[in-house]
Formats: sequence, C-alpha cells, structure tokens
Amino acid sequence: IKPEDIDEFISVEAARYGASPDQLKQYYAQNPSLLEQLRSSIRENKVFDKLEDEVKIAELDKEKYRKFQEKKSKK
Repeated sequence: IKPEDIDEFISVEAARYGASPDQLKQYYAQNPSLLEQLRSSIRENKVFDKLEDEVKIAELDKEKYRKFQEKKSKK
C-alpha cells in the first residue's frame, strides 16, 4: 500500500464527513490500530479490484449450472 492510497482514502472520507484531510490524518495518527484497519481495508479492496480485472465470472441459471456440473463430472 502506497502513501498515496491512504491519502486518497482520507480525502474521500474527509469530504464525505465534512472534515479536512489534515483533521482525519491527525485522527488516524492518534489511533494506530485504526490506521492499521484502514491499511487492511485498502489492501482488501486492491485485491478484489485486481481479481475483478483478471477473473472471468459467468452467471448461470440453475439449469445451465446443472448442465455445467454434469459435463464437468464426465471429464
């Protein structure tokens, strides 16, 4: 996670709550456990974004899924 990722998150959250980015940075600086939670959340979002970009997801109705499973079990 880059410092820019944290800055971006803080800017968005500050705007959402009507605070300044500096106020929010100070809040997180005073609460290291919350800063670590923030980093974990950003990391999770980056992982899911990467997966979403690289993984093809196909939605199937019940019948198509059943046929897919039958075909798969014959292999």
